[in-house]
Amino acid sequence: MKKIKIFFISCNSRDGMKKLKKNLERNGNNIQLIGFLNTGKPTLLNILSKLRKSTSKIPGTTVKVTEHNYGSNSKIKVYDMPGLYS
Repeated sequence: MKKIKIFFISCNSRDGMKKLKKNLERNGNNIQLIGFLNTGKPTLLNILSKLRKSTSKIPGTTVKVTEHNYGSNSKIKVYDMPGLYS
């Protein structure tokens, strides 16, 4: 079984984002953005990938998994996943 790291990110604190970026740059792991509908996954994708992907207040905007580079590093991938339903 492969060990993975899970980071919980909140808009109220920048600590999670700092830890996530530090881990990505140190270990070169790929990242999957997973969460419920309307939790800001595309916004986080824009921050990590330096893209300008459009965001929306409408639930279910992301309908398939998309792959992007982490900033200018093409070895680290950021995967944007559709939102989860409870």
